[in-house]
Amino acid sequence: MDSELRHQRSDDIVSDHMDLELRRPENGEMGWTKEIPLRPGLSLILTKATYAEGVTSRFEIERSPLLFCFVLSGSGRSIVNLGKPKPTIIQAERGTCTVSCFPNSQGYSQFPPEKPVHMLHIQVDPVVLGMFSRGDMEQAPADLRAVMEGCPKTHYHYAGSMPPAMQTALHQLLNCPYQGLIKRVFLESKALELISLQLEQAAIARHSIKKTAPLRPSDIDRVHEAMGIIVENMQTPPSLLELASRVGLNDFKLKHGFRQVCGQTAFGYLHEHRMERARQLLEEGNMNIKEISYQVGYMDAGRFSDAFKTKFGIRPSIYRNNTCFSAMP
Repeated sequence: MDSELRHQRSDDIVSDHMDLELRRPENGEMGWTKEIPLRPGLSLILTKATYAEGVTSRFEIERSPLLFCFVLSGSGRSIVNLGKPKPTIIQAERGTCTVSCFPNSQGYSQFPPEKPVHMLHIQVDPVVLGMFSRGDMEQAPADLRAVMEGCPKTHYHYAGSMPPAMQTALHQLLNCPYQGLIKRVFLESKALELISLQLEQAAIARHSIKKTAPLRPSDIDRVHEAMGIIVENMQTPPSLLELASRVGLNDFKLKHGFRQVCGQTAFGYLHEHRMERARQLLEEGNMNIKEISYQVGYMDAGRFSDAFKTKFGIRPSIYRNNTCFSAMP
């Protein structure tokens, strides 16, 4: 009975009649997009789609909202032309979150074929967000303050990963147990919680970068190389010293590089990918818990179960039987 209730709740956000707008994807893909207005200037946009072929979607923006994006599965990228010699490239991967505002811009988004994409966007008018601050915006980056104060020519972008608190808030939002007015209030509270967590992350990252010298482009490339090595060797990852030697950096610069590029330590990055890979394998349903724990680098299934529960707030065995990201019937 509990499993049935949880399954109903997981689809609730995309099945309730609350002034929702349903848009079926075009270009031959399968899936849906729903927009949930919460109040003037604040709405949720939930997308779940699989593209039969790689798709490119062009856009042109005049007056831009602040767009908070949370990637639950799949990947994509946007190339934004801001009138500068080089365009801005936004890469969206599973487990990442971004916040952006690009007024007076144009560009296109790309999604790879045959890879399910599941994203939640929170769209908020910058002036509306500024109202919540009540004029207390000293901790916000200068460019973000300008956006919230309504400056029409300021661009802003930040990308990071989703920490456990953000994962929990997303899980609660997607499994809303309420209906009607209470549901609207609950969704708005969770949307604002996610916004606050993302803005806090951006502020901490900006402060950390200011305290240390920025990396050279060649060093950033080596950090990205190290990130790739970690993902490829998830079962038996190299030590930090070994990793630094392989990419040609000293361990101090590599530590600093991980914090600057992805906002966490090398071990934190490894742990994030282990947990995200485990969640993907649980959703696919082709392995048992012991096999999955070994696949992501845990020799002890009990330790893996504890780590998964710490991150997602639920045991992997329960998550497998009742995935919170089940497909819409």
